[in-house]
Amino acid sequence: MLVLCGIAPAYAQPVLLRLLSRTGTPAALAAVRAALKDQNAVVREGALRALADWPDAAPAEDLLAQVRAATGPTAKVVALRGFVRMAGLSKDPAAMYARAMELAERPDDKKLVLASLGAAEPLAAIKLVEPCLKNDELHAEAALAAIQIADRLRQQDAPRAKAIAKEALAVTTDPALRQQAREVIHQIEQTEGYVLDWVACGPYQEKGKDAHELFDLVLPPERPDAADVKWTRLAKGLGTWDVNLAEALGGGDDVVAYARTRVCSPREQPVRLEFGSDDGLKAWLNDAVVDASNVQRGLAPRSDTAKANLKEGWNVLLLKVTNRSGGWGFCCRISQPDGAALEGLKIEAQ
Repeated sequence: MLVLCGIAPAYAQPVLLRLLSRTGTPAALAAVRAALKDQNAVVREGALRALADWPDAAPAEDLLAQVRAATGPTAKVVALRGFVRMAGLSKDPAAMYARAMELAERPDDKKLVLASLGAAEPLAAIKLVEPCLKNDELHAEAALAAIQIADRLRQQDAPRAKAIAKEALAVTTDPALRQQAREVIHQIEQTEGYVLDWVACGPYQEKGKDAHELFDLVLPPERPDAADVKWTRLAKGLGTWDVNLAEALGGGDDVVAYARTRVCSPREQPVRLEFGSDDGLKAWLNDAVVDASNVQRGLAPRSDTAKANLKEGWNVLLLKVTNRSGGWGFCCRISQPDGAALEGLKIEAQ
C-alpha cells in the first residue's frame, strides 16, 4: 500500500492514505507525513484527514502544527478535531485540551474542546471550563462539561465539586442540564453533615449480659453525676462518614461504647438526625432520647432518622452503640428536615 500511495494518481491517494491510517504503523505515519507536503491540495487534504483519524496519539504534534498553519477554516477544524480526539487517548489529556483551547478561535471550535473536557482530569479541566461559563456563546456547553466534571470530582473534593455544579446551575436555563446539576448537588449533600469529631469511652461489659441487655442498662456515661468516666477523643477508625469503633476502641463481643460531641447552632432550628449503627444505637440530644434501636444489624447510612430541634448555641449529642459480635461502628448526620445539607453548624467534641 505504501508503494501504491507513491504511484497512484492524485484523486486516488486520499483513499489510500485513509487506509494507511488504519494500520497505525511508523512506516504508514511517515508516508502520510510526506503526503502533507505534496504539491496537490487534494493529496494534502487526504493526508490531513488520515492524520486526524489516526488510531493513537502519535501524530498529535503534527496536527497541532496544522492547526497553527491552516489558512482555511476547513483544514483548521479537521486538524483541531483530530488533536482533541487524540487528547483523550493521551496520558495527559488536560494539557492537550489546554493547548487546543488556546488555538480555538471560533465559538464552535471552543465548543468542540468543551465537549471533550468531561473526561479529563477534573481539577485541571475545570480551570478551562470556568471562564467559558461566563461566555454567553459557550455557557451551555461549558455547563454540561462542568456538571460532568463535578460528578467525577465529588469523591475527591466534594466542596469544590458542589461549587462547580452550582456555577453550572446558575448559568444554564436548559431543564435537562439543570436537573443533572441538581442531581450532582444532591449526591454530594448526601455525604455532607456527617459528624466525625467525637470523644468516646468504653468498651463496657457486664458479666452474663449480652448486647441486647446492655442496651437498656444504665452505665456510668449515662449518669450526669458519674465521676469515673474517661472520655478520649477519637483519632482512629474515622472514615469519610462513619466511625469504626472496633478500630478505635478495640472491639469485642457483647460490649457497648459511648460517643459524645457538641453541636453549636447559630439559631434555634428544626433538624433531622440520621443514624446508622452496627449493632444497636440509642441517642440523646440535650439529655432527651431522640432515637432507640435495640437491634442487630450492619452499618448503613440513614438506618434511623429522627426529628429534633437544636437550640441556639451549644447542644450535647450522646450516642450509645452496642455490639453483639463482628463489626462495630456508627454514623451520624445532621441535616435540614428535608434531608438537604445544613450549613452553619460548628462541631466540637468535649
